[in-house]
Amino acid sequence: MISCLMLSFSCGKTDQPTGGGSEPQGGGGTTPPSEERIDVRIATYNIRCLQSTDTGYKSWEFRKGNVAKLVKDLGFEIVGFQEVSEGMVADLKNGLPEYGFHLVGREDGVSQGESVGVAWKSGRFTSVKSGRFFLSGTPDEVSSPYPAWTSTNPGRNRVVAWVVLEDKASGRRLLVFATHFEVGKTDEVTIRLRSAELVASRAVSLNPSNLPFVLLGDLNAKPTESSQAELRKTLTDAYSAAEAAGVREGFKGSFNGHNYEPDNYLDNQGLRIDYIYYKGDIDISRYRVADDKYDGYYPSDHCPVFADLKL
Repeated sequence: MISCLMLSFSCGKTDQPTGGGSEPQGGGGTTPPSEERIDVRIATYNIRCLQSTDTGYKSWEFRKGNVAKLVKDLGFEIVGFQEVSEGMVADLKNGLPEYGFHLVGREDGVSQGESVGVAWKSGRFTSVKSGRFFLSGTPDEVSSPYPAWTSTNPGRNRVVAWVVLEDKASGRRLLVFATHFEVGKTDEVTIRLRSAELVASRAVSLNPSNLPFVLLGDLNAKPTESSQAELRKTLTDAYSAAEAAGVREGFKGSFNGHNYEPDNYLDNQGLRIDYIYYKGDIDISRYRVADDKYDGYYPSDHCPVFADLKL
């Protein structure tokens, strides 16, 4: 069994972080009694990679300060990032100096190419272990889904960055995955399904201590797709759990595509492709797609999704 993880989204409308936690209980990774939980705000955010066609308000130069401002204004304490181009890494880190980072480039498994990764408030958390694996038939090697998963070479790698974070005050730990599933390639549905199977498997094999587990990602799939059904076999979709409990807030979709008309675009046309999954005993009291605008525009073509975790 995964040790007890309570997802509790504060019921008020404030978007301030839930904050510190209880008195230290010692023993990193040891699950404390349920009445002594700590609160964490966690999010997933695709910040849109560098595109030569992006000009004006869509350009990274215009957006970069607002991406960082949104993360800080909403008090994200742990963030899974996607689409961090090499030329964006320094700007992201400079804009968020109070965060630690574990970013993984998909071209070499270190820093080359577009990255995914996890950031955390370094004043509160420390990374005790981290790594990566590729979404392929040879996950421990730099590799693409071809030829094990697809009949046609998709021409790019996909990777999962993972980190074990420890709350400095309490010693409690959690395992976090951040990833970005395939889109727009031959056999993409099969690739995403195989990716989901691998993620679910590694969530167990990389977690011998049965720590609380969270998956953060742009999974490029509607909830009805086979890849998401596969994940739901062992993980809980935060959106669905919050919906069932009557505590989901705001829009349904997370991909805005820099579309601003109609006002309810995120409900009617926006796709729900950004996910928070978790494993453990869960209570949910809030879930939100953060549709905040800065200077009149979304900071990215995806809206971040955030949740307040209590563990």
